[in-house]
Amino acid sequence: MKLKSLVIIFFAVCMQKLSCKAHFMQAKDTNDVIRLNKQAWAVSTDDPELSRQYAAEAIRISNAINYAKGLSYSYNIYGKYYKDKSKYDSAMFYYRKSLEIREKLGDPLNIARSYRNVMSVEELQGDNKKAIKTALAAITLLNQYIANPGCRFIFPISMIRKDNWYKRLI
Repeated sequence: MKLKSLVIIFFAVCMQKLSCKAHFMQAKDTNDVIRLNKQAWAVSTDDPELSRQYAAEAIRISNAINYAKGLSYSYNIYGKYYKDKSKYDSAMFYYRKSLEIREKLGDPLNIARSYRNVMSVEELQGDNKKAIKTALAAITLLNQYIANPGCRFIFPISMIRKDNWYKRLI
């Protein structure tokens, strides 16, 4: 009788542990998305396919948990992936999806970063006038942002490329 009770208790404890382990293996949160996006960015130059796979998983989790900020970053990584592959239409599609989310979130710094990404593709496509317009939108947004008290950001001049491509239009 005691042995039978011990076996039942042991079995119940094991089942509870397995149930908890399965729950934690399935439960995904924003930390998983952040980790995947960091991994995707870290390998984006050396292993673009692995980067895309990490970003794809981050997109899947972000959609499942409704994490818009993580989704916007994942789309940004997808944009970089396609830009590096010279697939500019696809890059622009994902950069604009990222921008759209960031605008809904009201995140001026990341909106400006999205403008910079869109601008870089416009430049690569040879549409310098449009690229300048997009760059000026980013600069205007950043100037408004840094004018606010408590701003934690100093405008990087690297937002405008060092080769001064915009001077070709003057």
